[in-house]
Amino acid sequence: MGLRILLSLLLLATSVRSGIVSVETDGLKQGSCSLQKNSNDECMVSLKGNPTTGFRWLPKVENPSLVKTVELEYQGDPNPSGMMGVGGTFRFRVIPTVTTPDASMAIVNTQVKFYYARPFTVHGEVTDAVEPGFVLDISIR
Repeated sequence: MGLRILLSLLLLATSVRSGIVSVETDGLKQGSCSLQKNSNDECMVSLKGNPTTGFRWLPKVENPSLVKTVELEYQGDPNPSGMMGVGGTFRFRVIPTVTTPDASMAIVNTQVKFYYARPFTVHGEVTDAVEPGFVLDISIR
């Protein structure tokens, strides 16, 4: 099962009204997002996958003091009646955890690496020995 089937970047847009940046993948292995400290900014990441295979997206935050991830939902793709094992989309929210402005932190950068793996084979922990399926570069200003 190739990652090209699992990844899809359909949209990279910013919603000024809500402070939400949507990052949906389409065959890309990397995306980016810019967040504001002390705000309601967040990145919404959508990754294709199929949990019926035992695989799911496991995020690994490079610097938890800057951002955290929250898995929101899995939504299955529309499928013909009676068809089993159809894939869908995993959705994650990436939120800044930096709350206090620091003069030395004009702009800070970090990453969230998303691994498509079976949690029971990696015991819930992924390492850099496994190549991530998608990397989100985050800039916090």
